[in-house]
Amino acid sequence: MVIIISREKKWLLDWTFISVWIFSSLILTYSFYHQYVEKIEPCSLCKWQRLVYVLVFVLSPIGIFKCFNVSMRNALKLIFLIGFCLAIYHAMVQFGLLIDHCTMTQKIENTNDFMKMLEQPKVACSAISWKLFGLSASIYNAIFSLVALIFLHFNHNLKAEENGEICQKNSLLQKNN
Repeated sequence: MVIIISREKKWLLDWTFISVWIFSSLILTYSFYHQYVEKIEPCSLCKWQRLVYVLVFVLSPIGIFKCFNVSMRNALKLIFLIGFCLAIYHAMVQFGLLIDHCTMTQKIENTNDFMKMLEQPKVACSAISWKLFGLSASIYNAIFSLVALIFLHFNHNLKAEENGEICQKNSLLQKNN
């Protein structure tokens, strides 16, 4: 059995994925800097928002491969949509529009309930740890997630049909041989 590998490029220098990867790495670096150097402890919602950027950091380089370009673009759009919703929720908690579940008082009936209460995060999600130009980090996360979502949606280097044809052609070549 002979497998013929197409001489077409299997990857695409897509600046959309590269720029999203760079911005997510900068955001992660900045948040870890504040946590470990500046000793500003993040709340649980901040950690969830950080997870969004970890997923983007890991998945965005896969998008430079032609066969995964469209699917990674859609996956990143979903991740940024989730990140946008988390950031808006966090901002609403910070502005007092929603209840801060991190600091809700619990009914303590025994020592196990007391120990569970101690294990909860020490930083309230309603507390704003830092501001830049009067805006909290959750607002910047919402803005960046929305911009990235729009950027991923409207900036196409490959048409979906063309990308699908290339992947199907390559898989048919391998099956026929």
